[in-house]
Amino acid sequence: MAIAGGVYYLGIEGALFGPIILCCLLIGIRMYNETMATTLLSNYDQLSLSLKNIKECFSRSISFQSAMTINDID
Repeated sequence: MAIAGGVYYLGIEGALFGPIILCCLLIGIRMYNETMATTLLSNYDQLSLSLKNIKECFSRSISFQSAMTINDID
């Protein structure tokens, strides 16, 4: 199909340039998809680490508040 499309748009030279253009397009799409997948994965890892830190801080503050409440009662 790339050969036929190349010949249709560019004439006889299109038989060579059509497949080359198609390959470049497919490589560009694959690079974009891999870059986006890597970026989203690293953002997800950073988000999970920050949520983990927030959870640890929250649990420490709860345990600190519990300790203060227990000491206040005694």
